[in-house]
Amino acid sequence: MLPALVAGVLWLAGLLDLDPVGRVQVVSLAFAAWSTINVWVAYRWAGHVGGPAASMASAGLSIASIEMAHFAPHPLGETLATPLLLWGLYLAFRTGAPEQAGARRSCGIAAGVLIALAVFLRFQLAPAAAIGVLWLTWRDLRGRFLPLAVAATCSFLAAGALDWLTLGAPFQSIWLYVYLNIAEGVAAHFGVAPWHRYIAWLRSTWEPLFLPILGLALLDAWRAPPHALGAAIAGAGLVAAIALEVLPPSRNRWTVGTAPGAFMRQINADRAACGVAIHPWDLWGAAAGYAYLRPGIQLYAFSPAADRRQLDAFNFIYAAAEWDMSPAGYARLACRTSGRNGLCLWRREGGCDSAASSAASSAVKLVLPPGIPGRAPAP
Repeated sequence: MLPALVAGVLWLAGLLDLDPVGRVQVVSLAFAAWSTINVWVAYRWAGHVGGPAASMASAGLSIASIEMAHFAPHPLGETLATPLLLWGLYLAFRTGAPEQAGARRSCGIAAGVLIALAVFLRFQLAPAAAIGVLWLTWRDLRGRFLPLAVAATCSFLAAGALDWLTLGAPFQSIWLYVYLNIAEGVAAHFGVAPWHRYIAWLRSTWEPLFLPILGLALLDAWRAPPHALGAAIAGAGLVAAIALEVLPPSRNRWTVGTAPGAFMRQINADRAACGVAIHPWDLWGAAAGYAYLRPGIQLYAFSPAADRRQLDAFNFIYAAAEWDMSPAGYARLACRTSGRNGLCLWRREGGCDSAASSAASSAVKLVLPPGIPGRAPAP
């Protein structure tokens, strides 16, 4: 489901005749626009609980949220699922409004569909969804919970059928994910952290407001229902949350990823570009891979141990600022700051000999695009 949505946005971006970087930016804009649902929900829900002042404060804090500002433009399951979950829970809350029974039932059905899709896209949200639904509907299981549960079940089954049609087995996007990460340890390859690391991340992101916000949350949870937490916390933290955006560590995050986009756009504009190398290899994640490169440009990783002949496989190098590539015949084009790191783009005259990458040593490795195992991308 998620790749299909991204592919649709990319297709629309292609109609505008944009370069690869521009198409990726259109995807970012689409997901950022989708995230405004969070702001709308904060505004509407807080207004029902605390009035106009609470609406403005909650919407303002949602806009200023560090997490939303940094993650909303990324095409991730979380960024697509979170607005669905919040929207669904808000509609579940509205099933208790003093309106006609038909309107409340419609809100419950819509809430079930949205919450089921949120869980399907990011099933780790299931505990939060279950707690939220039960908290909001347990006082009227037949009138509020039952329509929501039936709609959610039907929607979830339909999503599982979509997996069956596109992947080959019902709910494969969920059970295969669980199997690969628990049985095969794929996620552990990137590192394992204890559960309380989440608290440490929140503390490091929201300092020095973490303890005051936590205290207000606990106080309000004792005095009022949880759906009033947003209004109480927002009023106290709005201004400080905005100030936090210009202080470390948030300030450094604003520039992460800006250098690769600028460099790849510069490479795409050079018609002689035929190969790009990344050094050191751990910069690969920041370089965005083939998503930012036009077709026909090879992508390599290399180390200083590379044989001189292997450097003929590419004519651009994207490297950490401390590395000097001039002895290998490269001229520095530009340097930029990306987060805490300095990065530079280097270029040499001449074309590329893809066969040179296998000469003498394995210090130069071709990075293959997805779906093309064992061979170089077609020009």
